[in-house]
Amino acid sequence: KLSSPSGPELYPRFSPDGQTIAFSGNYDGNLDIYTLPVSGGIPQRITHHGMADFLQDWYPDGKNLLYTSSMNSGKQRFSQFYKVPATGGLPEKLPPAYGEFACFSPDGNQLAYVYKSRAYRTWKRYRGGTAPDVYTFNLKTLASENITLNDANDEFPMWQGNRIYYLSDAGSEKRYNIWSYDLSTKKRKQLTNFKDFDAAFHALGPEEIVFTAGGKMYLLKLSNEQLTEVKIQVVD
Repeated sequence: KLSSPSGPELYPRFSPDGQTIAFSGNYDGNLDIYTLPVSGGIPQRITHHGMADFLQDWYPDGKNLLYTSSMNSGKQRFSQFYKVPATGGLPEKLPPAYGEFACFSPDGNQLAYVYKSRAYRTWKRYRGGTAPDVYTFNLKTLASENITLNDANDEFPMWQGNRIYYLSDAGSEKRYNIWSYDLSTKKRKQLTNFKDFDAAFHALGPEEIVFTAGGKMYLLKLSNEQLTEVKIQVVD
């Protein structure tokens, strides 16, 4: 255990060198971004705005952080992407007009992102006009492309190599499962088949995706797309 604040801590992400964890935490009545050494210690506060800041990803060079905030969106009805040094400093707003969840391409030149989200809504199987799609966005040319383009809910992209992984309820189960998009063939593929519970809170590692479903934790191996349960025993 690395920390024990009274408020929540969300979206932890390891730095590229594995030595630091960045996360969103409520330490002083507002959700801001902090960093913490993997060996423990005192969290360092990175952002200071009164609106909530949600960590998205580390820049591939480990020098900056990507996060979302509605600090400059008028009536705070939508969020935008910001870049901030991992050691703290003034944030820089990125070009996309809207943004909720995102990750970087391996070279750091592109984003996979959703500009609207239905995460944490209280109803399932939505198929209306605010269902999100996953886009790619080139930070140099400003070109974007919708890579999911359906009426289902496609969210939380993760980019590794030539594939973008994401959650979608586009399958016949109409539950969130992990899907992949091949950038070469432009083909989408469903990788898990949970029927009773949604897959959730996934994170990408070098060789596997870790996620939860139905109160259990799973690993999805990327090389062969095999699923294994992580056995966890908690002594009360």
